[in-house]
Amino acid sequence: MFKGIFESLSNFFSSLFGQRPEPKPIPKPPIDKEDKEIESTIQDAPEVPVESISTINEADILEDPFIPIEEPSTSPNSTQPKANTGTVSNIPLEEKTDATTPEEKQKEKIEAAKSKSRYLWCLDNGHGKLQAGKRSPRFTYKGQEVQLLEYKFNRDIVERIMKSLDQYGINYFDIVPDYKEVGSFLKNRVERANKKTSSLPKIYLSVHGNAGPRSHGDWTNASGIETWYHSKKGEKIAAIFQRYLTTNLPNWRNRHLKSTSIKGLYVLKHTNMPAVLTENGFYNNLREAKEMMDDSVRQKIADAHVSAILYIEKHDF
Repeated sequence: MFKGIFESLSNFFSSLFGQRPEPKPIPKPPIDKEDKEIESTIQDAPEVPVESISTINEADILEDPFIPIEEPSTSPNSTQPKANTGTVSNIPLEEKTDATTPEEKQKEKIEAAKSKSRYLWCLDNGHGKLQAGKRSPRFTYKGQEVQLLEYKFNRDIVERIMKSLDQYGINYFDIVPDYKEVGSFLKNRVERANKKTSSLPKIYLSVHGNAGPRSHGDWTNASGIETWYHSKKGEKIAAIFQRYLTTNLPNWRNRHLKSTSIKGLYVLKHTNMPAVLTENGFYNNLREAKEMMDDSVRQKIADAHVSAILYIEKHDF
């Protein structure tokens, strides 16, 4: 009672001297349960608590001691080095017994692969233009100040993958072509993939760039390639992608296969199909950020993804 009287008198004297009481804050609307779940769910590798990460060597998963990369390269735009450079992608072809040129053999291989796709590949370029963060510090590249935006990098890799899959006749579904109009878009990515009708079994592939804790200034010492999975079948598929990626980029650190014991990455946990997420270099590692800007390196990353897809298309799991 006394509190109410005091507030009335305070307001009365404040009005006399031209002062008004501070308005009470407007209560925030309650957060929708689904939105809250998405906000608290892990999107990608940088958000996973370190203490919850499990690491597995892909060599312990793969029965094949060695998986050859397609020869010639999986893309006409490939810039892989010539033979005898030590990379798996340069295994010499068997001795030719006819006059067929490499270009003709490549064309025959592509034609033979068409209409034989065994899976529908749901391709997800992680993150959207409207999402905050997910970008490098500014740095100098080829004499200009630039910034590596992850959503652009991810989309470029996926577009290169799709270009090659078109040539091989492999079926795919472009999940987020409207990447410039969205942010994280987690729930919608999953719904688009899950609701996509297909007579073929589906596999979900999400392409990302990584980020690490800052170790000096705005940059990190963390580096390399890793592939994430959630299910047991996803683990085998992840091992194949990791093998091809590390083979095609031998100078990048192999961070192996990753999973988390606390919460699965949202797109891996909620898709109703085997799913993997690749983390292709650290955009806040200065050396790797410069390489991730390089067109030839991006093509190697895309080619490795395509080689993994072609291998999975040919083998049972």
